[in-house]
Order: sequence, then C-alpha cells, then structure tokens
Amino acid sequence: MDILNTLKNVASQVMGGQTGSLGQLSETASFVGQILQNQGGVQGLMEKMNTLGLGSIASSWIANTANESISGDQVQKLIGSDLVAQLASKVGLDSEQASQMVATVLPKIIDSMSPNGQLSQNLNIGEFVSNFDFAKLLGK
Repeated sequence: MDILNTLKNVASQVMGGQTGSLGQLSETASFVGQILQNQGGVQGLMEKMNTLGLGSIASSWIANTANESISGDQVQKLIGSDLVAQLASKVGLDSEQASQMVATVLPKIIDSMSPNGQLSQNLNIGEFVSNFDFAKLLGK
C-alpha cells in the first residue's frame, strides 16, 4: 500500500469509517491548534474542561494512562457550536461529524504534547500541530 492510501485510511478510521480525506484531518488538527491558542494554550483548555466537569478526561490526556474519550456533544460545549460549525463548513462535513473529528484529534494532540505525563514547556502550538504525526491518531 502506498503512503497516500495509508494516509487516506488513517483519515477514514479517524472519521469512524466515513468518507474522509487527509485534508479534512489536517484542517481539523490545525483547527485544534487554533482552539488551543485561543483558550490560552493547553493549560487554559484544561482549566475550561475542569469548569465543565471534564477534569478527569483532561487529566487522562496528560497522564501516562489511557486517554479517556470526549464526546462530540462535550466538544460542542467546550469550544462552542459556532466554532464547530465553522470547522464543519471548512471541511465539508456536518457539525456532528466535525465535532466527532475534534473529539478524536484533540486527545491525541494533547497526549502528544505531554510526554512522560507532563506538558512540554515552551511549546509552539502552531508549529507542533503543523508537524503533527497523523499516524499517532491511530495509537501507532
């Protein structure tokens, strides 16, 4: 299997087997990076998750434990339905699919930013997301 087909399979699996593209996955990862920057970084997002009662989920993404999942509905509460709708429009999905993509990508990105159970210091979120290894979305 060539690299393009492999990447398409990654995107498809991230989207729960629905038709998807690497472009949609890349846009979603970039979108998550923007969310992180707008929320005051990972720490700001973690604080917001705590206030919404999602603290144990957030902690699992940073700790050296299995990542707890976040639902599409919880994503909508966390970042707002307007932002989810913007992403959906940008990548050609409905809001439910877009929020589910964020729910899949967000824990993996936060987990990757916290090797050894601690957030990396002096991390450039934009650079990190643009260099993100999409194979990590499958836990490989």
